[in-house]
Amino acid sequence: MRPFLIGLILLGVLITVVPLPATAAFSLVPCGRSDQQTPPNNPDAQCTLRHLFVTITRTINYLVSMAALVAIFYIVNAGFGMIFAMGNPEQIQKHKEAVRDAVVGLGIVAISFVLINLLINLIFANSSSQRNWWNIDCLFSFNQTGCPLGVAGPGTGGGNQGGQFGTCQGTSCSDSAINICGPQANNCSVSSVNNWNAQIVAGVGTGAQICSGVDAVKMLKAIMARESGGVANAVSSSNPPSLGLFQLKVTTAQAHQAGCTTANIDQAWLLNGANATAQACIAASYLRELASSSICGCDVRQIAAGYNGGGAGTGACEVSTNCGPSAGANQCSICGTAQNHVTKRWECPWDDNAHTMCNADRAGNFSETRGYAPKVEYCYSNF
Repeated sequence: MRPFLIGLILLGVLITVVPLPATAAFSLVPCGRSDQQTPPNNPDAQCTLRHLFVTITRTINYLVSMAALVAIFYIVNAGFGMIFAMGNPEQIQKHKEAVRDAVVGLGIVAISFVLINLLINLIFANSSSQRNWWNIDCLFSFNQTGCPLGVAGPGTGGGNQGGQFGTCQGTSCSDSAINICGPQANNCSVSSVNNWNAQIVAGVGTGAQICSGVDAVKMLKAIMARESGGVANAVSSSNPPSLGLFQLKVTTAQAHQAGCTTANIDQAWLLNGANATAQACIAASYLRELASSSICGCDVRQIAAGYNGGGAGTGACEVSTNCGPSAGANQCSICGTAQNHVTKRWECPWDDNAHTMCNADRAGNFSETRGYAPKVEYCYSNF
């Protein structure tokens, strides 16, 4: 009876502390689910060979977590056994061997886990960005930074091949594989986001467009998909935090609440899904400000970059001084002729005009924005 009770307790712990992340693996099979059939060109709608490797790796990673709990079960059980052995040398020796076997078994499982995942890395990763095989999210987002498992998403070029972005050349950086000049395929949480359709439509009201040609409802859904995945009480790790469905900061929401709500906006208000309509109105107002400025302009990717980069005042959409006109002899365009604009700060991966200093690991580098904006553009086209 004692082992059975201990097993139930540990099973409860397993379910509580080692769940598969909701955004990453609510199903071990990463394709073919009903929520992935819309839009029809979602790259995960139909199962392919790559999904077999994802399923295998995801299963291995989860089973390793379970193996750790099993080892703890045997160690705890053996500990109780030694306590209740009442000095019986045979029983004590028996439980000591159980502890030894549990530790050795866990070590073998851990080594196997590392070797198998390293093998998959050799098959799927590339020289500039190894897959973070310990991160289950990487097993879901095939094109996420650091997660190059599977095939690249659709786009118009701009990914760094051999140190070249568009007409720009330089040192290959850790985020060089990101295609920033075209939509980057990703999971857009279509079902979860569409659950807020009525609130988004009501929040947009009569302002059907963010700017000429940019649909307000689709843009808000694309932003929500990347910011919160439709989770109303989402909180970022930034200080101060970004909150709620559209990951707004309190000060940003307060600055754009005119015409949307007269409520006293605080963190609790932003985390309350009942305020989704007003939040959508505020987010739309913020997006219109970004689009109407001469900095970001009326372009889905650039508006998204401004939104993620903290607004026009942070410089994300400003003209780059290291890839654009100020780069001297190395003046160039990241996206070449793919986009009709000069290279912006968020698009340039270097901190010097000679393009030898990568900014991917420096604070304020917009590296997150380089992965974010193309994903928003993909989601925008799929809502």
